[in-house]
Amino acid sequence: MTHAAGRQKIAGISMVRNSADTVALNLLHHLHGGIDVMYVVDNGSTDGTTEILQRFAERFPVHWRSDEGGFRQDEVMTALARQAAADGAAWIVPIDADEFWWCRGDLREELENTSAVALECKVVHFIQQRTVTGMRPVNLLTMTRRVAQSRATWREARGSVEARETSFVEAEFPDKLIFRASPGLFVHRGSHGVDGLEGNRVRSTSIECLHAPLRARGALDLRVEHGQRLEAMAVGGDLGWQSRRWSAMATESKLDSEWVANSYSGDSINVYGSLRPVVADERLAEVVRPWVDHELVQGRTVRRSDHPRRPDEDSPLAEAVRDLSVQVRLLSTELTFAQQKSSEDRNTLLAEVRRLDTQLAGLRGALQDTVHVLQQQAEVSNQLRVELDAAGAWARSESEAVAQRDKVIYDLERRLDGIRKSPAGRIYRVLSAAGLRAWLRRLNGLR
Repeated sequence: MTHAAGRQKIAGISMVRNSADTVALNLLHHLHGGIDVMYVVDNGSTDGTTEILQRFAERFPVHWRSDEGGFRQDEVMTALARQAAADGAAWIVPIDADEFWWCRGDLREELENTSAVALECKVVHFIQQRTVTGMRPVNLLTMTRRVAQSRATWREARGSVEARETSFVEAEFPDKLIFRASPGLFVHRGSHGVDGLEGNRVRSTSIECLHAPLRARGALDLRVEHGQRLEAMAVGGDLGWQSRRWSAMATESKLDSEWVANSYSGDSINVYGSLRPVVADERLAEVVRPWVDHELVQGRTVRRSDHPRRPDEDSPLAEAVRDLSVQVRLLSTELTFAQQKSSEDRNTLLAEVRRLDTQLAGLRGALQDTVHVLQQQAEVSNQLRVELDAAGAWARSESEAVAQRDKVIYDLERRLDGIRKSPAGRIYRVLSAAGLRAWLRRLNGLR
């Protein structure tokens, strides 16, 4: 499928709701960054999003429609992808209102030069400055931090966040897909998967999805509203688990603690009392900066609400007072975290002291046992030394006796040898020999 002088047509598809602070920036960035046409469904916005979409549709290739039904993201995105395929698109780029696709090179070249049917792309959470409370397009310029490395995989994310071990922005998201158009494809929720494509899927090292999930303290209120919609639909499993979690804890103080845990001050985030470093990353600010002053971004939005504000509630002074009130609450939340952390540290220190004391007592007992064993071994050694000395004395005595006997024998042998060699000894031997012969003759005569 080709478009405009042989180029492949790239279509963006999106489902939005109450995204007036980002939708204009989002459309301008993508329509000038390689996307040829946008297909958008508005899911019941009341903050002026539909008016922005209409203004874009009058000037850009933006096709949009309204859907006031429930949150059926997979069905809606699948329908948009099939519509784009029927209109001649070669590639489909799914885009949420808080997502900005970023490419190290040129997006079109990356897509036209690959043989893959889908590219799996990393999602990077960007973190907002803690002092930002209201929902304004310009606020994306201060989303210049991210975690250096995720603390939980996307499979571990829910359990880790609910256990308050990590914050939402520290948890990994599954890869998001850019895929070839096809009339029979089916897009999964969040566009993290797609069925109906035959061929290789490749993980891209050049394309990333820059995600701005919590653009201000007010974004948590939108998440709460989304969670309430999901609960009303009786959804289960992991669908929208984080929004449902925020909906369940939708008291002002608890949401303030969530904002503190998911926003930066200086070069760290305060995750329930634990300060964790973040790194600077200007990419999101860089992709939106060219469009912040655009007339379609700066144009006044129309607010539709069941409870309209009084005119004085939208005055600069009233807005400043509201911001100041939020800042005071956030500082109070951080103070509470610090106090809890101090108490936890004190308890941890006491527990560590008790642990070391127990170990020391055990070492003392082991040392006493060792000393007792050494004393017993010393006693045995002394007894052996006494017995060895006695054995040595006996051996020396026996040795002296043997030497004395040897001397007596030696003297007797010398004396006997002297007798044998004397004249008397020779006579004795002769007589002894003559007597032996006479005895033998007498013996023969008796025979």
